[in-house]
Amino acid sequence: MRHKILLALVFTIASVPIAHAATFCVGTAAALQTAFTTAGNNGESNTISIRSGTYLATSSGGFFYNRIAGSGSLDIEGGWNAGCTTQTPDASLTTLDGQSMYHVMYVGVAGDPQATITVRNLTFLHGVGATGGAAALNAHAPAELRVENCRFRLNTSDTPGSGQAIVYLSTDTGPMYFIGNVVANNSALGAEYVAGFDLSAGSAFDVYLNDNTIADNTFDTTPSSAGAVFLSPIANMTLSNNILWGNGGAEFDQNITLHPLMLNNDVDVLNVSPASGSAGNRNQDPQFVNPNNHHLQATSPLYNAGHNLPAGGVGTVDLDGNPRVQFGIVDIGAYEMQVQPDLIFANGFDGA
Repeated sequence: MRHKILLALVFTIASVPIAHAATFCVGTAAALQTAFTTAGNNGESNTISIRSGTYLATSSGGFFYNRIAGSGSLDIEGGWNAGCTTQTPDASLTTLDGQSMYHVMYVGVAGDPQATITVRNLTFLHGVGATGGAAALNAHAPAELRVENCRFRLNTSDTPGSGQAIVYLSTDTGPMYFIGNVVANNSALGAEYVAGFDLSAGSAFDVYLNDNTIADNTFDTTPSSAGAVFLSPIANMTLSNNILWGNGGAEFDQNITLHPLMLNNDVDVLNVSPASGSAGNRNQDPQFVNPNNHHLQATSPLYNAGHNLPAGGVGTVDLDGNPRVQFGIVDIGAYEMQVQPDLIFANGFDGA
């Protein structure tokens, strides 16, 4: 009898499903798409490590991942060395390029309500949006969606009436994190916003936009509701340490009244009423190096002007891979000054 119980126990343990995970190390555009295709059909959690280099999209859908069955999450990260043993968290090292002809990336997961997506340390360049989705990145996760330390530059979505932006993220239940990114020098004249953060199902969820620079973009300002950033009307929005500047119109799309919690942001055209508890926001020229280089000059008023402990957190490194908090207080925007400015000269005194 004792042996039967033991055998039954062994059988029971053996029949419990075991969670599997797959890891891909890719170094060519073809290998990246193959990894996406394989991962989209293996029903497992997947990690796709992309080596430093430039990857050219060669089809209208760009780099395409779509999973409609199975379980598990997806982690896509750039900055890896040849053997994918060492990662340098610098977004400039790994570029996904739409060649001014194609979307750059679509990532979609369904079938597992707990599935998460992380996209980190990548540059999205020269994407083209049309009716098929956002020009640079279109991503949907059932649960947590995180995009961190990515650059979105020189993408276009100008097809009239297409409604497609440069970046469009959605989730069923959240939370959503958009942290330490630059969205700059893009043209979205076919849409009334540049970057969208949306809910595709369920009820209110949390969205955190922290330490981003969204600047020098264009979009269709014809609709009265148009604005550079679209926020889901039923999201619990927290924006901290962001620069929203020089986007040619209002900064927030207002197809419904929004009251986000806003802490220590620099906003060019503020067209919303921040929620109670908001503080530290300003309207000051960020003093970028130039319109194509969104590092801060030494005289920038955004040096040491951020919030070190916002809801949703700050990254450990900035977009260049340098330490995120220097000299005691985080800077506003995606880049952290690594050399302490000379405050005497910055204030116009020559020391004489």
